[in-house]
Amino acid sequence: IGLHENIRALVDCFGSLESEVRIEAARALAKLARKYRASVLATFPPTAEAKRPGIAWALGLAGVRVNELLPALVDEDARQWIAYMVGSQDPAAMLSEIDTLRARDAEVYFAVTVLWKILGSWIRNLDEY
Repeated sequence: IGLHENIRALVDCFGSLESEVRIEAARALAKLARKYRASVLATFPPTAEAKRPGIAWALGLAGVRVNELLPALVDEDARQWIAYMVGSQDPAAMLSEIDTLRARDAEVYFAVTVLWKILGSWIRNLDEY
């Protein structure tokens, strides 16, 4: 699984009907994304919407940067997943690049800041009971 050549095969697994297959493929892709982030990111824009969540999750764990994601703002679905990827990062680590996102796509910037607000709030892990 640790081979660069397996990236496309793992992304293809996200089309599986079995959630266990998708979960294990996402976990394996996250490991590869730490070493081959640019290659994993290159699969994101052309991939079908149904498969993008696994790529976004893996890239989010790999610490993807705003400047790397700007070329992937190709459609509404990609923009939403990019908001997730940036919004799941530490805001302090993204501050130097966040103005670039605001200038390029104000709506995605807004979504990211809302996500940061929620995830940084005391209600984040609050359970009803």
